[in-house]
Formats: sequence, C-alpha cells, structure tokens
Amino acid sequence: MAEKKIDWTRLSTLIAVTILVGTEVVGASWAAGWAIGGLMQLPRTYSLAIEILFIVLGFAALAVFVKTADAARARKGRRALTRGLSRKPTASPNRRSRAHPPRRGRRLRRTAPTPPEPRPTARA
Repeated sequence: MAEKKIDWTRLSTLIAVTILVGTEVVGASWAAGWAIGGLMQLPRTYSLAIEILFIVLGFAALAVFVKTADAARARKGRRALTRGLSRKPTASPNRRSRAHPPRRGRRLRRTAPTPPEPRPTARA
C-alpha cells in the first residue's frame, strides 16, 4: 500500500481554524450555561452542572465541525486531481458556439432620441 503524503499547508490551516472556531464555540456554550444558571437563580451545583453540559455540547459541535471540514478538504483534493478530464467543455451561455457564428448583414441603425413633449401648464 502506497504511503499518502501529508499536505502540511492544508493541515496547518485546518488546525488554525479548529483553534479559532473551538474557542468561539466552547466559550459561547460555557457562557450560555453560566447565563442560564444565573437567570434561573439555581444553586451553584446545578449551575455548574448546566455549564458542564453546555461545554460538552460545545466540544461535540467542534468535533462535528472538524469532521466536516476534513471531509470537505479531502473531497476538494480528489476533485482537483480529476477536474476536466472526463467532462466535455461546454460553451458559455453568453456566447454563441463556433457552430453558430454571429450573423453578418443588415444591422439596425440607432436613431437620435426624440425630445420629450412639453407638459401642459395649468392656468387659472
């Protein structure tokens, strides 16, 4: 089995984004648990339990994010290797294809715009 080469640039980007998103998600979930415990005026132990629950949910959301980001990175890498090999080139929708060149012949002439008609004035 051939060894896979590691793309260090993409890996470092994934790690950096994970750190950035992780601090946001876990911090926000921790703050939400603290706020809910404070708003409901729960005892300290219940408030801590809610904070821990929200922190665990934050880490679970972070794990889903990393899994999805890694799968997208892998898909992008596979797609980049095979791009354009199996598809036929298509014409741009704004251009005519070479099979139908633009018509030559009589063109419409532009005319000068007509001035607007004067408005009738109301006299008393």
